[in-house]
Amino acid sequence: MKEYDPLTARIIKQYSVANGGGRVRLIDGTRKQVDLSYHYAGFDAGSVSNITGFATKVHALAYVTSFQQVLMLDADSLPLLNPEQLFHSEPFAAAGNLFWPDFWGHLWMDGAFFSKLGQAVPWEQDATFHSAESGQVLFDRLRHYDVLEWLFWLNSRSNETYQHMHGDKDTYRLAFGLAGKLAQHRQVALQPRDAMAVVMPPGEMPYLQHQGMVQHTPDERPAFLHRTDKGKLFPHCSAKNSTSDCQVSYFTIPLTEGQAMLAMSQPNFTYTYSQVDTRTFEACRTKQRSAGVVVRADRPDDPEHCPELKEGLNLQPVPVVPVEAFSQAHRVLYASYVAFDRVKSLLAKRQQLLAEKDRLQQQQQQQGVATTR
Repeated sequence: MKEYDPLTARIIKQYSVANGGGRVRLIDGTRKQVDLSYHYAGFDAGSVSNITGFATKVHALAYVTSFQQVLMLDADSLPLLNPEQLFHSEPFAAAGNLFWPDFWGHLWMDGAFFSKLGQAVPWEQDATFHSAESGQVLFDRLRHYDVLEWLFWLNSRSNETYQHMHGDKDTYRLAFGLAGKLAQHRQVALQPRDAMAVVMPPGEMPYLQHQGMVQHTPDERPAFLHRTDKGKLFPHCSAKNSTSDCQVSYFTIPLTEGQAMLAMSQPNFTYTYSQVDTRTFEACRTKQRSAGVVVRADRPDDPEHCPELKEGLNLQPVPVVPVEAFSQAHRVLYASYVAFDRVKSLLAKRQQLLAEKDRLQQQQQQQGVATTR
C-alpha cells in the first residue's frame, strides 16, 4: 500500500499521544497475510487483480480489521461530530449498514454491468437514485458477512469492475444486491453540501474553491467533511505558503446534481461569486431574529424556517451559508486547522533532517573518493 509511510505514521502517532489521543493504532494492511485461495476456486486466476488503490479499503474491511462493527474513513474525511453516535442511529441499528450519497446521480456507472450480473439498473428502477461515495462507510461485518464476500469478490477483480464504475464506491450497494439483501441497504437521504474557501489571488477576481463534501447524519446534522479533489490537506494545501485558502468559509445548501455541475464546469471545481447567493440566508436569519425564532444550531438553513432555501429545487445561484452558522462544525474545523499547521511543521522538519542526512552522505562519499585518489 503506497499510501502507508512509516515515518509519517510515526509523526502522526507521536502527535496523537502528545495531545491525549493515545488510542490511535496505525496498521500497514499489506503485511496482513491471508489465505484467499478459496475465493478464487473455479475462476481463472488471471481474473484476479492485485489488491491496490481503492480495493485496499475493501481488503481492510474484510481481512485487516478485527472489529465487528466498523466505521471506515478515508484519511481525508474529517468527523464534524463524535461519530460514535452513528452506531446508535436508527438506520444502522435496524439494518447494520449506513452509506452516504455522492453529488452525482449515476455518473461513471455503466448500467450494462448491473444487467450482466443479473441486477436491475438502479436509476431505471428509481428516478431519485443517487450513487454513493465511500469516504465513510458504517458496516456490521458479522451481520453482513455474505455481502462482504461479494464485496471482496467485486473489488478483487478491479481490472474488470472499475471499468464500469468509479472505484469501490458503488460496489457496496451492488454487493448487497448480489447477496439478495438490497432491501437492507441504507443510505443517508440528504444530499451532501459543498464546503468552500474564499480564494483571493493577487490582481484577480476572488472565487470560491471546493474544499470537500459535507455529509450528514440521518437526522441532517453535518457529520463529515470529506476533502475531495483539490481540497485535500495533503498534498494540495500543504504545498501552499498559506493554508488560509484551505479554510472553509461557506457551506452550500444540500446540492442537486445540476448545482454541483456548476462548479464541475469550472477549473479545479470552483464557483465564481456570480454563481452563489450569500444574501438569501442572511435575509432569512434577520427575519428569524426579528420574529424571535430559535433554529437548530446544526441546521441553521432548516427549510422549516427558511423555505426559500429548501434543497432539491436546483436553485441558481446556489445559496450558501457562512460556516460560523454551523457552530459545532465550525469549532471542529478550526481545531483541524491548528492540528494541520502543527503536523505540517513537523513534516517540514522531517524534510530538513532528510535533506541534511543526504548532504552528509554525499559529503562522506566525496571524501571517500578523494582519499582513494
